[in-house]
Amino acid sequence: MEIKEALPEYAMDYVVHSERLLNSSETSEFIFSPRKAGEYRASQQDADRVATRWTKKLDELGWEKAWLVWDEENVVGHVLLRTMNLGAATHRAELQMGLEKHARAKGLGKELLKLAVDWAKNETNLEWIDLAVFDNNIPAMKIYNSFGFEETGRVNDMFRVSDVSLNNVSMSLNLKAR
Repeated sequence: MEIKEALPEYAMDYVVHSERLLNSSETSEFIFSPRKAGEYRASQQDADRVATRWTKKLDELGWEKAWLVWDEENVVGHVLLRTMNLGAATHRAELQMGLEKHARAKGLGKELLKLAVDWAKNETNLEWIDLAVFDNNIPAMKIYNSFGFEETGRVNDMFRVSDVSLNNVSMSLNLKAR
């Protein structure tokens, strides 16, 4: 498997991966999305929105930087950093990461997270990276903790998927303290 920087021409590959990932959450060893299978369908409109965010410059609101994991021909994982469309929040980015089942437990999560954190620290003026994760996703929680992310909040019973109550955990990493 190979990790590549996301380019606009990969946007449809990314949204198709997102559809596979989100639609597999309920049947995974842990639920990682509040969407039920079939609620998300990849579309050209989604791919166009993603491509637009990926082409924004760092001094623009709402920029996004992503890296994609490719098997031989498909995107099977990603990590992305996204800023808000709000000038008062340009010192923070949200991190999202996901790997399809066959790409897990191979060290790719750590590799993706290191890539994103190092890039944010060295190439941007970001001071914080924020994320949300369900507390049943123990592998992800362990990786985030190992990188220095700290729990900043928790909402119990935030979502219910297939009659399973999910607790949402907010975590942040202070890049200036790293």
